[in-house]
Amino acid sequence: MMRLHKFIGKLLIINSFVGASFAGTLIMEESKRVEAEIARDSMNRLAVSNDRIVSVFGDEGAFVTQTDEQNGQVFIKPSIENKEIPLSLTIVTENGLTQDLLLSPKKSKASTIILKPFRNSKKQTRALLPGMPRQGEDYVGQVVQTLKKAMLGELPIINEGCFVKRKPIKGISLHHKKSYESEMGIVQKWLIKNKGRTSVEVREEELYVLEDIGISIPHSTLEPGEMTYGFILRDI
Repeated sequence: MMRLHKFIGKLLIINSFVGASFAGTLIMEESKRVEAEIARDSMNRLAVSNDRIVSVFGDEGAFVTQTDEQNGQVFIKPSIENKEIPLSLTIVTENGLTQDLLLSPKKSKASTIILKPFRNSKKQTRALLPGMPRQGEDYVGQVVQTLKKAMLGELPIINEGCFVKRKPIKGISLHHKKSYESEMGIVQKWLIKNKGRTSVEVREEELYVLEDIGISIPHSTLEPGEMTYGFILRDI
């Protein structure tokens, strides 16, 4: 998931700088078509943060869907006939948001795409920290810069107190180390260790919880006993 498909280029990558990536979260823009990659042969999950998807529109016969009405999310898979032709979809949410999507089927594992409404404009007008992108620059660029500054230790450390716990990952231990303050939210630094006997790849989407904006794991493949740090930017 952001992996955040191309946060630098296309929203679900970010491995462009110091191996950063985003955990399946895409920022909604009503005036643009948001792009992401999905699995060609598996059901992929679509959800909207703090909202519910009520309708999905697209070319008839190009995809199949299953609806989770209880949680307001949709599972989607390209049809056999569609193969790897990009899917043009439009979703409508319970809160009246509309988003156009361009989903490119690939031979890969199932994707989880979390759509997040664009941040409150009132909050964006606050003075940015020194060195942060100027107001009006691309939102994604600000997320990238914030995570990069956390990695370099250039943000002020705060005592977060009650930090959000992450769901356990088999064979992996997670320990919260520090939290940093930024204009975009709180950046948490987590120690990630492979406790197993074989190498593992820690995927950003495995760490995702609600209100996460971006996740960066500079070194995601860990050998037995190997450790790395993950940086998670959360909304506040």
